[in-house]
Amino acid sequence: MSLEKKNIPKKSSVLDQWRKRKKEAAPIHKINPRPANVTVAPTSGQQRLWLLQKLYPNNPFYQYAHYIKSKEI
Repeated sequence: MSLEKKNIPKKSSVLDQWRKRKKEAAPIHKINPRPANVTVAPTSGQQRLWLLQKLYPNNPFYQYAHYIKSKEI
């Protein structure tokens, strides 16, 4: 078996090909707004936060940055 190079492109030519390639525009995925008359159920995380806020109205759940900032002042 001989170790002949058969049609192996040089690294520089592969790089040149990549640089000269035809750039295609990325597909645009549009998110349609929901109709105004449709109600969407909250996620389980939203339900949990709502419940915690109703049970403990003065406790800043999930607002650690605000809590730390107010402690520093």
